Amino acid sequence: MACSRSAGRPGSKLYRRWWHNGYHCATVRWTVATTLAICLQESDDILPLTTWSTLVISETALNDLKVNIESITKYRDTPLKGRPEWGTITFDLVENEIDYVLSMTSKLADMRLESLTDQAAADLYNSMPSIVALLDRIDQFDVEQGNASATRDDIARQIKVAVEDMHAQYSKWLPYLAFQRGDMDADINKIKDARLTATEIVNDSKSYVQEKRDEVDVIVSAARDAVAKSWCGYVYARIF
Repeated sequence: MACSRSAGRPGSKLYRRWWHNGYHCATVRWTVATTLAICLQESDDILPLTTWSTLVISETALNDLKVNIESITKYRDTPLKGRPEWGTITFDLVENEIDYVLSMTSKLADMRLESLTDQAAADLYNSMPSIVALLDRIDQFDVEQGNASATRDDIARQIKVAVEDMHAQYSKWLPYLAFQRGDMDADINKIKDARLTATEIVNDSKSYVQEKRDEVDVIVSAARDAVAKSWCGYVYARIF
């Protein structure tokens, strides 16, 4: 029933009908809104209304995460496994761990971090400060300091532990972020393109087959004409 805005004069039949229709429409709207709210609150399959706001990352959490990411990725072009001034004391024992940290954090920097929740951002953020501190120690490493080998071994041991914690969080959230970035959509588009290409190939094949069929029809028709003419000549020769 439409909610008319033409009220007419108060007391008129048109006015009474408008008031009734308007009241009815308002009642329906209120009932639908109330029912929806109750369903959202009571349903086990839908998050309570009070939790929807937590699905959006706060600006503070996002900025803190980005700062830590930049504190790691700034070392991508810095030699951390060995330097001439270090001599034979290197960090080759944790080469794989260093490569993992720099590679995976660089991937994380390219993701849509805005799609994370505060809790997810906190999980990733909390795994980074120890890594940042250890990378800083490697960058500042000096073999002229006392007991350089022991210092190197201590840093290496701590990196292995810190990377284990980081890997636990990265493996949890990177697949989700990759999906949000649209890698899956890109794969779907590739499949669609392949399907279009296959369709074009099939259509071209049908055209080729039809062309050859037409050629065969022409050859068959010519053969029939030749046979007919030959038969007619034979009959004519026998008669005359």
